[in-house]
Amino acid sequence: MLRIYDNYSNGTGTSNILEDTRTHVVVELYDTERSYVDSLQILVMTADDGEIEVRISKYLQPLKSPENAGLVDGALVDEIFYQVPAILSHHEVFLEELRRKLEQWDTKQTVGDVFLEVFTRQPLIETYTSFINNWKSAKEAIKATCHAKPAFARFLDAMAREHKGKLALDHLLIMPVQRIPRYELLMQRLLKHTDPSHPDHQILLDALREVHDLAVKINCTERESLELEQQQQTLKEIEGLIEGLINLVTADRSFLRHDLVTMASGQGTKKERVIFLFSDLLIITSIKRRTGTIRKPSTNCPGSVTSLLEANKYKLLMRIPLDDLEVVKAKDENLRRMLREMEHLAEDVATLTQVSELVSTLHCPHSHLEESVREMLSALNKQLQDRQTSDSQLSYLELTVNTQNGIENISIVFTKPEKRTIWEESFNEAKQKLALSTDRRPCPEFISPLPIRKTRAGLQFTCAAPTLGLNAYNMRDVWVCNSDGYVGQVCVLSLQPEPTVVSCNGVCNARILCVASIPAGVTRSPQDCAPGQVPLTNSKTGISISVEDTDKSGGNIQLDSSSSSEDDDDDGESVGPVSSVMEDEQKRVRSVSDSLASDAASEDADNLQPTMWLGTEDGCIHVYNCSDNIRIKKNKVKIQHGSSVHCIIYLDNRVFVSLANGDITVYVRDHSGWNTTDPYIVSVGTAATPVTRMLPIAGRLWCSCHNAIKILNTSSLQVETRWGKGRINASECPSNISRGGTKGCPDNIGVFFGTEYSGEIITDGSENMNCGAVQAIERVVGAACASAEERYKGRLNSEAQQRNVLQTVFLPHDLHSFHVNVDSSRSVSCIAVSGLGVWISLQNSAVIRLFHATTYECLCDSNMAPAVTKMLSSCDDIIRQHKAACLRVTSLLACKDLLWVGTSAGVVLTMPLPHVAPSTMKINNIPTATGVPHGHTGHVRFLTFVETAPATVSDTLMVRPNSHHRYSLKSKPELQSSSVTNSKLLVISGGDGYEDFRTTGVSEVAGREDSTNHLLLWHV
Repeated sequence: MLRIYDNYSNGTGTSNILEDTRTHVVVELYDTERSYVDSLQILVMTADDGEIEVRISKYLQPLKSPENAGLVDGALVDEIFYQVPAILSHHEVFLEELRRKLEQWDTKQTVGDVFLEVFTRQPLIETYTSFINNWKSAKEAIKATCHAKPAFARFLDAMAREHKGKLALDHLLIMPVQRIPRYELLMQRLLKHTDPSHPDHQILLDALREVHDLAVKINCTERESLELEQQQQTLKEIEGLIEGLINLVTADRSFLRHDLVTMASGQGTKKERVIFLFSDLLIITSIKRRTGTIRKPSTNCPGSVTSLLEANKYKLLMRIPLDDLEVVKAKDENLRRMLREMEHLAEDVATLTQVSELVSTLHCPHSHLEESVREMLSALNKQLQDRQTSDSQLSYLELTVNTQNGIENISIVFTKPEKRTIWEESFNEAKQKLALSTDRRPCPEFISPLPIRKTRAGLQFTCAAPTLGLNAYNMRDVWVCNSDGYVGQVCVLSLQPEPTVVSCNGVCNARILCVASIPAGVTRSPQDCAPGQVPLTNSKTGISISVEDTDKSGGNIQLDSSSSSEDDDDDGESVGPVSSVMEDEQKRVRSVSDSLASDAASEDADNLQPTMWLGTEDGCIHVYNCSDNIRIKKNKVKIQHGSSVHCIIYLDNRVFVSLANGDITVYVRDHSGWNTTDPYIVSVGTAATPVTRMLPIAGRLWCSCHNAIKILNTSSLQVETRWGKGRINASECPSNISRGGTKGCPDNIGVFFGTEYSGEIITDGSENMNCGAVQAIERVVGAACASAEERYKGRLNSEAQQRNVLQTVFLPHDLHSFHVNVDSSRSVSCIAVSGLGVWISLQNSAVIRLFHATTYECLCDSNMAPAVTKMLSSCDDIIRQHKAACLRVTSLLACKDLLWVGTSAGVVLTMPLPHVAPSTMKINNIPTATGVPHGHTGHVRFLTFVETAPATVSDTLMVRPNSHHRYSLKSKPELQSSSVTNSKLLVISGGDGYEDFRTTGVSEVAGREDSTNHLLLWHV
């Protein structure tokens, strides 16, 4: 058949062969495939395969040869020719199969099976998809390198002239994009000239369907790649337009819309703002009209978004993740009602207009009718116009923001009701897509197990934390603590050049129970306190703690910024939210800069460094600088307490330390550093129920005391209580309770509960009771205290009913302290928070519970046992039964939309974090926990995470000293990065041994490393 091919190619074949259209198409297929393979070989490699002509690579191999080493970087060459060698290998196989078919050609020969064999392979599909995704980048790399290195451009020109078709590199690289659709056309022609009874007909139909699906997939990939490129370009241009905005460009972020709105400012006035809505982010900026010559637009598209924005200047005020934002729904029903009324008015106006036109066509006298219709139409038009101009509520939108200090509000007024409606729809759609996208995110990438050899028998991991200080590689280390009950040891994990334990040394003669990273100090004078802050003084020690009275702000965020005019830029821009840990670290950076410029800076240099605080079982806190080499340096401070140190938390420029006697000790900074001699002491628990876990949540400090959670107000340092619904014994409620009685019933229900009622409750032993009070009670707390008739009569039938109302509704019920579980034998073991969701595990239990951060309601329970059992299915029966019998959750970590759960079985689980809104009452669709293939042989002792990207100056967030719930981002334009940032985190699990749960059967090395402590690392 190759002779037939040669005859056909040379035009000397017989008339029978030329008339055989099917053979003609197959020969054309082979001819075009050989040409395609030749082009790929010219790009990347040398081929010498029998009948196939030898082709020498003119691009990849020469560019990577030593003589051309200075022409272009080797990594750039790999990027340009990414996946081309793999594509070539697939098509060399395909070409060889076609050649064999032609060698054995007859009228019944099939070729559809060759297509099915090659083009249904998953590696080929993935290769083409990856090539298409990289194709645009390769083109840009070629273009940029040609501009930067003329020698490279001359090399490409020379290679193009040598090509027989004079094709340049761009034309050769686009061939894989065009090839698959070409197959589809050839197969359609081949099928057209294949008889239905031919053996190849059905095979060709199946093959055509597969090739078509591949062509559609490649076309979609190409379109998505183009859209992604345009999306990235738009983000870069927006980042360049907004002063102070950095790191906007990420691969999975897209710009949705921008709107001009009005927002409240700090001076009680309203100013114009621009809100930029992205797929995962909301950015609020000030706006100023440009003066002078408007710069040339940075885009070639006159109608693009950035071309519309060029006429103004923008300055960053706030940057808020959509996960932390919710639309307040309270007024939605009223808004919908008003919108319906406006729609009805518009419909009536349209109908009356038609009626007016019809009336004018009447032949009979109709002046009265015409006048009536005209008057009615005029009245409706006036109503519609009044509604459109006066109903500002239609344009008003209120958002809630979940910040470090709790829930705060943002009020926005749009220019038109329609814009408000469209924006809210876009916002809700983005939120929904964001929630769904978490289920499609890639699985954590396992890096490696890292064994930690024991220097003493019995050493076990207890805790770990990343440092805030940077090492020589501008990376954060991780301090991992081991103990055997007699010695406390710290291992320092360095992430560069690869994860390695650089030191492992004993630091104390006791078990280390906790470790915390503490930012460097920034001292503040009393006059630095914001107007909303008050100094808190310890009456025993005289320590002054500067805290913010967030209640005075009313929970509303006000943007202090310049007006929408042509004035110069001013200070006081606000952005948020960021963590308070980062807040103080940024203050430290600014403080360092100021101290270098001032000759009066005489403070100890140690105070300008972040520290690591280690709490021990014998009541000591050992303080080290993050940069200290613990092999040769002792602790800089040692603080002795009378009880074991259970937990250390940094919050609001203070360090909270929980002790085994139930106290929380609060350390504050003074001019010389941390005041360790005169702490503020708060009694939260008892010796029987000490505070074992603490976590800052929604502006408060959650403290676990046995099976209860107590909420500590960090401003007043009091465990919060408030009036609420509950029951008290009848003996505790006096028979006659007047206004301001002994039980402290509120004078004014409306003020107390936030309702519009302002009357008083009258319970003087008579049968009279204020009707409005009963209604207010029922409205606020849902107390079913009287029937409908009795409510409207304003009378209760007996004193017993009056007292029942009081007993049911009014008692000083401690709603800010609640029990996690009714079983008093199980105490809280772990706490993790993500947004408004707080996950809590209990001692000796495989169930974790989700609580609302502000309402304290239990939203759902999730049992980890089924997922763990599934992971242990390949284990020995005895081991599996033992681990299942004593299964419990040992650690929790919320990181990047995933909840990580460590268990006593050594299995590490991940679970998508559900979205919890301020109004969420219940989670109906409970996420499913999934086992991670790599885990420990014994208990998971801790879970933590650390950033893997090197820290740069551009990452620094400058935060105003007096800012707690308003945050400022100050960055220099030259430090702004417009590259695509894919910040990765490293999740670290510490535990006993290492096990790959995917393996089945008993390995020869099984059990050898069971007693060796291991760190397991994942990229997320």
